[in-house]
Amino acid sequence: LEKKIVKSLNLNFGLNTKHNFIIATGGGVVLEPENLVYLKTWGKVIYLYLSYDALMQRSVNQTIPAFINGSSRSSRSSRSGGLSLLEIYEQRKDIYKNLADITINVENKINSTIAQEILLYGK
Repeated sequence: LEKKIVKSLNLNFGLNTKHNFIIATGGGVVLEPENLVYLKTWGKVIYLYLSYDALMQRSVNQTIPAFINGSSRSSRSSRSGGLSLLEIYEQRKDIYKNLADITINVENKINSTIAQEILLYGK
């Protein structure tokens, strides 16, 4: 799904142009190398870093995505090749870290503070 959306954005907005918009990607969008090219070409990539423990704590009171069978470190995701949530986190964290122009640590921050930082660094 993420690949189709990124391709659609490219068709609508073009690959060779910087744009003044924010795209909040799903975690799996970075698994397709073609998507990385699009994201880097369109503008700055801001990685919102959150430790795995903080991510799990946040998810306690929120709905877990349907493709995840449970919320423990050892639970396996059928949609992600049988990887545990921790393995998925570790795999994607490194990709986002390497892709990012800017990293914002969002641990212990409220959404409005995070939004202000995104707007500040995104200029």
